[in-house]
Amino acid sequence: MPRGRNRCNPPAHRCAFSLLELVIILVTIALLSAIAVPRYADALVRYRVNLAADRVMRDLQWAAAHAKATGADVVLAFDLADNAYTSAELDDPDQPGSGYAVALGEPPYEAAITAADFAGSAQVTFNGYGTPSASGFIAVTVGDRTQKVTLDAATGEVSIP
Repeated sequence: MPRGRNRCNPPAHRCAFSLLELVIILVTIALLSAIAVPRYADALVRYRVNLAADRVMRDLQWAAAHAKATGADVVLAFDLADNAYTSAELDDPDQPGSGYAVALGEPPYEAAITAADFAGSAQVTFNGYGTPSASGFIAVTVGDRTQKVTLDAATGEVSIP
């Protein structure tokens, strides 16, 4: 093919999309987006609620293990108004020497603690043997999804049913 010539010869043939082709492509993209965006949003809500519940579960396990290792009581106090929980006995890994605090209302969780009940209290104490003071649960909510974390005082088992 000689230089300077375009592949769209002869002049009667044009290298472009017609308006109809562009409209069909835009409609297809809009339909795919209308399907994908709600599914993505729902997946993000599921991810956040599962992530927050897993964090609570692992911190309850950590508090029990720390109490057992040190032989001292460890208290986890849940604050429903601030969507957070704290422990003065545990050290924050990012700020040694300060108490441990987790804000579930902030990213990446953006979750709400909708319930925390340990025999009528919003806190649980693990004694020097790692045994919790009471059975109970914490409910974590993101959007319309709620995940429950349960603690069994008899066995010390923490689970997400």
